[in-house]
Amino acid sequence: MSAILRASALLLCFAPHFGDELRFAAESGTKVTREWSRESRRTLTQISVSTGEETRSADAPSVVVVSKAKLVVSDSFPEVKNERPVRIVRTYDVIEKSAEETATTPDGERASTLKEVSDLAGRAVVFDWDDESGAYKCSFEDGAKSTSGDTPLEMLVADMDLQGFLPPKPVSVGDQWPVPFEAVRYGFLRPGGRLEFRDEEGRRHSGKERALSDAAWKGLEGECTASLKAFRDEDDTRLCVIHLEGTFSTNAELESEDGSATAGMKHSEKFEGELLWDVRVHRAHSMEIASTTDFTLLESRQGQQPDGTSVRLRRTLEFTEESTCTYEIRPK
Repeated sequence: MSAILRASALLLCFAPHFGDELRFAAESGTKVTREWSRESRRTLTQISVSTGEETRSADAPSVVVVSKAKLVVSDSFPEVKNERPVRIVRTYDVIEKSAEETATTPDGERASTLKEVSDLAGRAVVFDWDDESGAYKCSFEDGAKSTSGDTPLEMLVADMDLQGFLPPKPVSVGDQWPVPFEAVRYGFLRPGGRLEFRDEEGRRHSGKERALSDAAWKGLEGECTASLKAFRDEDDTRLCVIHLEGTFSTNAELESEDGSATAGMKHSEKFEGELLWDVRVHRAHSMEIASTTDFTLLESRQGQQPDGTSVRLRRTLEFTEESTCTYEIRPK
């Protein structure tokens, strides 16, 4: 084969076909299974302790936390209008979270494991589009009322189709466009919204932990850029390859009612990956994202010097983290 023919064959693999339109569309009766997972490895790198104006760094023990999360839902679109679902029935097939901490000190090695579950597992909710409010309203499919332990239904998000990553106008291979940060929030950070968890003994996160998490989520800011990398054919599927990269960060601090103690955190993350869009059925096919993170926990409390004078005691723990997020959407 000549060099020209080889180049032409290669070009056909990356050139868009006529009608390769990047958009989301649904048909009545469509059923899909969505599987999202995230695995991360967090390593303690430094501990700093401050007493008043004096700061000293301590040798950090070897502490590694491996976290895993998995969400599998089944969605059906019993009613669609103008290619947009106006009714979505979502069943939560699998909701799992776990973390394993391994610490090595001069006294030896210790390990601890935390497993968490959600009361939504095995249940189904319905999202109904409301023209008046221009948003989906969520309710339990069985008509049950929410309890204090349930995930607040207003925290759930109907869109799990990654529509926010698509370009706002027609693009060609090599073009770039900015992605609204809300797409990142609910695309691979919290797909489908915020879920409520408890451990195997039924204990839930404390009000302080939840408040700090909520403050960090509200303060989350970042940016993401998408670029159309290529088109390719796999069996009967026509896939568009969209490259994604971006950064985000947040920080939050809470103070006790009497001001004697504070707790805070800082988070800075850089991510990169690919979204595959199924051009023929007009929906996402899969996504994979790799991230690197700098994470800091801060604690402080009011204490006393040996001479009885008041002093502020602060402790800072610094971590690095690497994580991988995968998301697949399959017809059911």
